[in-house]
Amino acid sequence: YAVPFKRRLKIFEGIITTDRIARQGSPNSMAQQPSVRLNVTRGRILEDGLLAVHGMHGTSWRRRFNVIFTNEFGLAEAGIDAGGLFKEFWCDLSRLAFHPNYALFCATEGGDDCLYPNPSSRAAHGSDHTVLFEFLGKVLGKALYEGLVIQPKFAHFFVSFLRGDYNYLHMLP
Repeated sequence: YAVPFKRRLKIFEGIITTDRIARQGSPNSMAQQPSVRLNVTRGRILEDGLLAVHGMHGTSWRRRFNVIFTNEFGLAEAGIDAGGLFKEFWCDLSRLAFHPNYALFCATEGGDDCLYPNPSSRAAHGSDHTVLFEFLGKVLGKALYEGLVIQPKFAHFFVSFLRGDYNYLHMLP
């Protein structure tokens, strides 16, 4: 790694920004590309989010998402999504899905509440737990692509595993 981390991060951000502008158009220009419309009910953010994007392929995830919130009566809320509704939806979605009460993740003890996959997630969600984990991976990828900061703070041993590093016993919960 001859290139320092901060420089590699800037290069990565530049590549992502260039791709995002090419696929979505500039946020300040009127020449924006077609967006993906997501209809979401306020009380069913997680369920509606999963249904809206389930089966969506790679390039569709890079398009702009246009979120339309509906109330409990099925009526669309007033408002135009200029990015704020999408950010609100994505942050609420991640807050709900990554919460330990949803049973896909557990929190480490000791007050830091870092997350790692719940080994018993199958008991809570049945065979759908793998679909939910795949969905959450796409949620994280979309947040990175859009430059959003979202809820989860992962445990060091889980991040090490994802990076392919070796975990030592003192790292495990």
